[in-house]
Order: sequence, then C-alpha cells, then structure tokens
Amino acid sequence: MEKWFVPEHMKQLAGLTVRNFGYDQTNTVEYCFNQYGFRNTYNSGSSINIIGNSVSFGIGLRQSFGDIISQSINLPCNNLSLGCYLHENHDYISNLQQLIDRDCDDIFVIQINNLDRLRDGNAVTTGLSKTTARDRFLDYFDQIHHMFDGRRLLFVYWDNQDYDLPQSIVKKIAISNQFHLDHSINHQSYTFGMQSHRAIANTLTSLINANKFYYSST
Repeated sequence: MEKWFVPEHMKQLAGLTVRNFGYDQTNTVEYCFNQYGFRNTYNSGSSINIIGNSVSFGIGLRQSFGDIISQSINLPCNNLSLGCYLHENHDYISNLQQLIDRDCDDIFVIQINNLDRLRDGNAVTTGLSKTTARDRFLDYFDQIHHMFDGRRLLFVYWDNQDYDLPQSIVKKIAISNQFHLDHSINHQSYTFGMQSHRAIANTLTSLINANKFYYSST
C-alpha cells in the first residue's frame, strides 16, 4: 500500500488544478496536483524523481528544473517536492523509501533543505545551533547513503548559513548555492525564476548525460 508523506495543504488539492498556491497569489500559474497531492502527473515506471522544497517544486513557475531535465533526457518526471511547507530533511525519508521500493530504473535529484530545522511531532522548529544542525544533517546523509546503494543520485543544496560540512560530503553535492539568478514572484527574493531553473537544469542534464552521479555503496 502506498503511504506518501504529503502535507495537508497539498493533500487537500489532490486531483485539482488551482491558480494560487501557498505564497504565490499572483493568479498567473496553473498548479496541477496528482492523485496523491504532489505537483503534476505521477509516473509509476522509470522516472526522474525530484525531492525538495519550494525551489524544486517550482513555485511561481509553469515548469521546474525537473520538467526541463525530463524533456531533455526523455524520461518522465515525478516531482515530490513539498511546496510552501516548513519541513526538515528527515521528512523526505519515507517518500524516498517509497520510490526505492518501486524498483524502477530511476534517477533521483534530492534537494538538501535548510539544515537548521527539527521536527517535534507536527511542528518544525528553526534556529538550531550549527553543531546540532550539522550533526542532524550527517545522520540524514548517512541514511541516504545506505538507502541508495548503487542508484543514480544527484544532490542540490541552497542555504544561507555555512555549517562547515565535511569536504568528503561537500564534493558530492552537484550544485551548492549556485544559479539563484532571478525570482519567480516579485518581492519574494527567495524564489527562483525561470532563468535560475534553466541553469540548474542544464548543469544537472550535463551530469546525467555524462553518468556523473553520486553512487553510494554499502
């Protein structure tokens, strides 16, 4: 039985198309939600799977970088990003396991979320100390490492703080604090516009075509 982690504000839009979502109230973009409440169509076969926050979701845009990559490599895109929702990295684990259990020849792009967050029941707090945030991220990365044995995986990461992460991990991140070139929503400086998404897509597509993934091995 499929048990996806879907925030309630997305789950209640399952099967619907809306023109305003979260902090995008511009009425300029249609957001289509699939049967689970994620953005766009869900593909049960081999796909490129995008996991992340509002950046990967593509808030304010008709197409995200995942859609652009999908068209370039001719592989359907599953965008399971959690848009306009305060969450932490460990929240991704259950959905990643669900995707791995499909046993498809998938490509995964995982956006590392802001590190200073901690879930406590239904609430997520922010402002963790850098030491605690770093330790929790290392735990998350270790879990990912063991989950993705031999699978095609790329990491992307944007954060406004430096946590002095080990260089052995930093060098495994395909894009880190790069390509924030424009905004998708006026007066929302943290949003990523179409120019940014194209630059991200171009870099990731080049890595995919060159088979330059992060291959873990347990």
